[in-house]
Order: sequence, then structure tokens, then C-alpha cells
Amino acid sequence: MAYMASSVLKKSFKTTMIVKGVDGVLQVLGGLLLSCLKPGTMHHAVVLLTQHELSDDPRDWIALHLLSAIQRLGDTKTFAAFYLVTQGFIKILLAVLLLRGALWAYPVMIGYALLFMAYQLYRYRLSRAFGWLLLIGFDACVVWLTWHEYRRKHIDRSRPRAVVRGRQKGRA
Repeated sequence: MAYMASSVLKKSFKTTMIVKGVDGVLQVLGGLLLSCLKPGTMHHAVVLLTQHELSDDPRDWIALHLLSAIQRLGDTKTFAAFYLVTQGFIKILLAVLLLRGALWAYPVMIGYALLFMAYQLYRYRLSRAFGWLLLIGFDACVVWLTWHEYRRKHIDRSRPRAVVRGRQKGRA
């Protein structure tokens, strides 16, 4: 039973790191796209995407928030692009290192996730948007799974390895 639970946690950790890596790739692409597009082009695209919805319901929450966000983006576009690219590269790097089993990367990922959880909590307190709570919950799972996998790997490294016919038998 303990082996099965450990196997599920290990698979969950790997899946979570793949999701983090894919999210990092999407953030880098989004940041690069953001840096290439002019604010007027982005505004025009959002207007095109939301005009049908707003004609049906002029108070559509999502469409109005998209339009509001794109209008404010002009002031912070450079920062947002830099933030997305930097955040994306860090996520990709940590996900790859953790999937390869770099022991030193586990505490780095935990610290990184905890810092962003603090930032997400700050953003939640400002906006009270439920999405921030979802991100905090996901990152809490990332921290727990990373800590569990780090502990498992650290224990595995400290155990003596069995010698089989003159070769060391390693653990997966």
C-alpha cells in the first residue's frame, strides 16, 4: 500500500513539473508576443473578440474586464513582457532540473513557489479575485509534492546501495 501511494505521489510530482514546464513555455511565448505587438493592435483584437458578446450583454463581466485590462496594458507592457519571459524561463529551468533529479533544485523550487504564493496572496488581498486562490492552492500542492519528492530522493541517496555481482544496484 505504501509503495502504491509513493508511486502515485511520484507520478503526480512528474505531472506537476510537466505542467509547470508547459506553463513556462506558454509564458515565454506570451511575453514575446506581448513585446512584439503594439497596444493598438492588441486593443483592436480584443474589441473584435468581445464585440459580439457585448452586443448580447453590455455588462458581460469577462468582456468588460478584458477591455479594461488591455486599455491599462499600454502603461505596463514592457514590465509585463519582461515578467512573463523571466517567470517562464525560471519555471522551465526548474521543471527540467527537477525532472532530471537535481537534488539542489528541490529547495530552490520550494522557495520560489513560496515567494510567489506570498505575491499571489498580496494580489488576492487587493482584488479579491477567486483565481488568485486557485493559483495559491495549486502552488501549495507544488510545494508539498516537491518537498515529498525531495525527502524521498534524499532518503534514497542516504541508504547504502546493494552490490549485485560486482555492480551497484541503483534505485529508480
